[in-house]
This record gives sequence, C-alpha cells and structure tokens, in this order.
Amino acid sequence: MRKYLIACAALFGMSYIGHAQVGVGTLSPSESTVLDIHAKDRGVLFPRVHLKDLNELDPVIGKKGDLKIKGLVVFNINPNLQDKDLAGKSEGFYVWSGTSWDRLTTRSEILKLIGDNNSNQSLEEIWAVINQLINQTKPGESLKGTSVVLYDFDKEQFYTLVKDDKDNVVSSEVVDLTNVIQKAETKSLINRGEVIADGQKPELVKSLNYDQTKLKKGQIFYEYLGEERDKDGKQIPFYLDITGDVKKTITNNQEVQQIFEETVNKFLTEGGNVFYGDHDEDGNAVTEDVLYSYVINNTTGKREKKIINITETLREILKNENFIKELKEAVSYNISSAITQTNIKYEGKVVNVFSSTATVNSLDAEVVGVEFPDEVGIKALNIFDIKLYSLEGKLITVGITDIKYDRGLLDFSLGSGGLYTPITAGSYKVVVQFTK
Repeated sequence: MRKYLIACAALFGMSYIGHAQVGVGTLSPSESTVLDIHAKDRGVLFPRVHLKDLNELDPVIGKKGDLKIKGLVVFNINPNLQDKDLAGKSEGFYVWSGTSWDRLTTRSEILKLIGDNNSNQSLEEIWAVINQLINQTKPGESLKGTSVVLYDFDKEQFYTLVKDDKDNVVSSEVVDLTNVIQKAETKSLINRGEVIADGQKPELVKSLNYDQTKLKKGQIFYEYLGEERDKDGKQIPFYLDITGDVKKTITNNQEVQQIFEETVNKFLTEGGNVFYGDHDEDGNAVTEDVLYSYVINNTTGKREKKIINITETLREILKNENFIKELKEAVSYNISSAITQTNIKYEGKVVNVFSSTATVNSLDAEVVGVEFPDEVGIKALNIFDIKLYSLEGKLITVGITDIKYDRGLLDFSLGSGGLYTPITAGSYKVVVQFTK
C-alpha cells in the first residue's frame, strides 16, 4: 500500500511537470522518479473530495469510461459513501478504475474489520474471500497452475518460480525471451535505388556492400545491422555509402546542381561563375570533383579552370578584426531601462526588450508591479519572454507563469503551471521581451 501511494504521488507530480526529474527538498532526485520529495516533518495532501456514489465519477470533473483518468486517486471525506461494515467509516483513499471507485485498504483496516466482526459476517466468510484472492492451494491438492515470474538483477534474466503448499520450490526455470522476440520481430530492409532518367522507376538493389580496393581517404560509411541473419544466426551487415550518394546527388541531379550553382553565383563578387565538377579533365582518376571558376592566365592569355578554396577565403575574412567588430555591432543591442528593438521577430512582429527591477517577498512566489517605460503608451501587448537576474547579473533559473499585463504594469508568478517556486527574498532585475 505504501509503495502504491508513493507511485500515485509521482503521477500527481506529472500533472505539473512533463519531462525531467523534479526534486522537492533534494538537489539530487532519483533518476527513476518523476517527482522525488524529501521532508522530515511534512507530508503530501491529496485532493479531498466528497464522493457521492461508488459507481459515479461525480463530483470529479470528467467522463465515465474515459481511460485517460483511469488510476485517478482522491481522498474521500464522505463517511457514509459505503454501507454495511463501512457505514460511517468510508473516509480514505479511493482510486478510479474507469467505471467505479475502489477503496485503497490498508492492513490496519483489514485487521480492524476482522476485529469488529459481527454476527452478520463470519471469519469463515472473510477467509473465503481472502483465499479466492490469493488462490491458495490446500494440503493434498494439486497445484492450480499459478506461478511467479521474477527478475534476477545480478544475472539479468527472468525466471519462473513455483512453490507447493509447504513453501518448497517445486520448479524454477529461466525464461528465454530470445526466440519469442525473434518470432515477433519484423524484418527491416534498406534497399538502395537510383533514378537514371526522368520519370523512370528506380531499380532497388537489396545488397549494400562496398569494394575495399576502391575506398579512398575521407569516405564515410555507416554500418547497419538489420534483422536478417546468416546460417549461423549472426546479423548480416549493410553499408550506407554517404560520401558516394552525396557526390552522385550533386553530380547527376540537375535540379540540385542548378540550385547549388545559382546559390553560389549569387554571392560571387569577382572571377565569373562558379562550377562544380572535373576541373583537370582527368576523369576523377587522381582528383575528385571540386568547386572551380574560369580565369584568364596572364602569361598565356588563355582561359583556365581555377580551384576555389572556400576555407581559405572564409579564414581570411574572419581574420579581419574591423569586419568582425562591425558585424557584432550590427547584430547586437543594449538592454537597459529604455525600450530597444532586438534583431528577433515573432510572427512578423519585432521583439522589443527593456530591463526593470522587482521585489520578491519572503515565501511568496508572486511578483507584482513591474513598471514599463512611459514610452510604451499602449494598453495591451504580447509578452514574449521574461527572465530574472540577481543585481549582480546572475541568471535566476526559475519558471515564469501567471503573466498579466495591464496598462503599464506587469505581474507574474515564479513556478510552472500550478507548481510555484518561491526564491530568496530581495530585489531582482527583470528583463522583459514583448511585441506590440
């Protein structure tokens, strides 16, 4: 029961936090939990609801039969929800099964129920229910075919364990999941295809291998181990020639080649058009296809192909300190108490930014009264982002929620959704980004 309630607490936390582990009272939450709560003198209060009928979801919001709310846990405060032995004693935890409320009964409640036994219910009847639940085998009877599947963490394997009525192990067998998984697996195949002419259906080649004698330095291959196996049961490898496929795409695909040439030529300032291909007419026997342009040889007066070294060109540009400085100044902006336009647009609107100050009170996650500069002059705007910094400029990693703006004043809360996170009291810098 205790473990079940802990699991429910984790589910409760998931309604607020959707991703990584969250720690409350601990800096190192367990990697196997969604919500890890540490406290020496506090507990967790589940929602207290006055249930009306075991077979009705009301007053909880939702639709009966909705599988999304199956497993919902509440603490019922209606003492008369159940009759007979639990009349006046129906308060406690209940879980929604999808069609009805089931009480989460503790060991102490079962013992109390047996101890409070009246003439209308005998101990034999109670044991009959218990035996039906645990499927007990009586002495002399044959086993009823029930067994338990266990997992050995040291050996990393599953095995079945069957015991007789004297708690002696009757049989123990390792569960081999290999054959079961192999039978259920689908065979994923990767076939390579190449279109030779426009409108032609590609011929798919199943075998993806490589010729080691033709490999060249710099070629990139990916090895893929599919579900197909050889006669010895080993997975058959397939090889994806990334270098060759990219090269063929640029060389043979006219549309890609046209886009490539047009894009490069658009930014070319001198030397004519840029081409990609065989620059020395050797049929790629010695050198691969490269980027080149046509230039006039001053000595011979003839037009020659010249290799374009993009790396060197970019390196020279980036060595120009004045250019780098101008570039940074062109794209940067200063955040101050005055409203400044950023180089960011959101849904076609320019994002503006300014900084202000705010006071955070002790044990209070609500921040109110952040003032906008007078020049805003508008009654409504869209908040794009809010960040909190210490007065020393250190970013405060806390979520922002419940954002409200009204005629020059901004209010918000610290946290995420309905989970609020107070921080140390004091004054903070607030950086606000918004669109008009």
